[in-house]
Amino acid sequence: MTPGDPAGTRSPSTGRTAPEPASAHGPGARTPPAEPPAAGRPPDRESAAAENSGPPGSAAGSGRARGTLAEQQAALVRALVTGAPPPPGFDAGDLDATAHALLHKRAGDLARRFPVFAHACGPDFTALFLAWARTRPKVSTAADAAAFAAHLGVPPPAIRRFPRFGR
Repeated sequence: MTPGDPAGTRSPSTGRTAPEPASAHGPGARTPPAEPPAAGRPPDRESAAAENSGPPGSAAGSGRARGTLAEQQAALVRALVTGAPPPPGFDAGDLDATAHALLHKRAGDLARRFPVFAHACGPDFTALFLAWARTRPKVSTAADAAAFAAHLGVPPPAIRRFPRFGR
């Protein structure tokens, strides 16, 4: 040890000075939160619960806030899937781009599952499918293939079912 070094901070084997451990009250110590969460819930959940609570029969107390959220979600899905007008608060351009990407994904799914059918539709398969599917929600890829084939007036693709092994 050298004069001026606090006791125990210099390593006897290397001669280097080690940093002082942080104390509970010294520099770098964490300060406790202003108000601890009640009943183990984070404060943000408490404030949300307080906002949704209300007298019985009120909109907040009867679950109306959730119904409104469900209605907003349904309007968003309708806008993305069937081309309905965008719900308030959403950018129409962003929704159009997302809906277009979802339609392309749907066309790709159909082409991967039924490649012979997609090839038989010709090079315009994607454009034809996008125009057809724009206002029709998806039920399943097989249902899309059958309905699209009926729209085109061609026989539907063969839907083969394979047994699932390991069940």
